[in-house]
Amino acid sequence: VLATEQGQVKRTSLIDYEVSRYTKAYKCINLKENDRLCAVSLMQADDALCFITREGFCNLYAGALLTSQGLKAGGVKGIALKGDDRLVSMHCFQPSKGQSIMLVGEYGGLKRIRTSDIPVTNRAVKGISVYKKTKTSPQLLIKSLFIQDDDPIIIGISDGSEEVITGSNYHDSHLDARLLPGLKLTDGRQVSYVLDGKASFASNLPAKQSNPIKEAP
Repeated sequence: VLATEQGQVKRTSLIDYEVSRYTKAYKCINLKENDRLCAVSLMQADDALCFITREGFCNLYAGALLTSQGLKAGGVKGIALKGDDRLVSMHCFQPSKGQSIMLVGEYGGLKRIRTSDIPVTNRAVKGISVYKKTKTSPQLLIKSLFIQDDDPIIIGISDGSEEVITGSNYHDSHLDARLLPGLKLTDGRQVSYVLDGKASFASNLPAKQSNPIKEAP
C-alpha cells in the first residue's frame, strides 16, 4: 500500500513489482502535481489502515475497502484533507491486536494513543481529531509511529542533535487530551525528523535520552 501527502492511497499486488530488467527504475504510482509519496507498507488481507495528518486528523478503516490497482494508476482518495493539511503517516495493522501510536509534534509535543480508541470510519472522509489543540501554543504533527513499551523512537532536532524516547515512558491518553510537552524545545528549535529506532541505522550523532513524562491512565 502506498500513500501520498495529498491523501491518495493505492493498493498493489507484490507480484506486479516482479520485473525482467533490474537496471531500470519503474514507476509505482502516478502522482499529481506537487504531490509526494510519504508512506509505503505491506498489508495483509485482513489488515486495517490508519491515516494521520499534519493537523491531527485520523481516518481508520478496513484495508479490504481498497481494490488492487496496476503500477501506473494514481490510487484513490484515502482521506479527505482540508486547506493546507497533508498526510504525514499511514499504518497497516491487525485490528485484533491492541496497539499504540505515538504522535510527535513539531515543537516536541508527544502523545500515545490506543488504536482501539479510534472509531472506524469510511474511506475518503476527514476523520476525527486525535489530540486537543491549544490556542496559545498550537502544534502540527511531524509523524506518528506504532510503538510498544520497549520500542525506541529517534527524534532529530533542527540544531543537529537527536533524542531517543521509549514507549514505556508514556501511557496511552484519551483522544481529546493535549500533546504532552515531551521534549520542551526552546530557542526556536523544532523537530526535523522522526525515525523508528528498531529499523534505523546507527546515527553519527549521540542520542540523548529524554526525560520521561507520563500521563495518568
